[in-house]
Amino acid sequence: MKNNARSLVIQQLREAKVKEKLAAMENDASLHTVKTTFNANSELYPDNQMPFRDKHYDYLLKHPGVDPDQYLANLRLMLRRSI
Repeated sequence: MKNNARSLVIQQLREAKVKEKLAAMENDASLHTVKTTFNANSELYPDNQMPFRDKHYDYLLKHPGVDPDQYLANLRLMLRRSI
């Protein structure tokens, strides 16, 4: 049952094109994104550096009740560079 719920969340994130939107945010010069953050999982991240898009995608996977579009909109607001 748990795998089925995870599959539904993954499908919702695909339909919302979350990975593409996170990649676009990474490349947007008007946003102050940190390219990587520390992650202790050496199997997935041998250099212990988790990319920006993986960090936020993982958050959305672990919190299925969060609306991905709202999350990304709030993230854009928080990361906007001031002029």
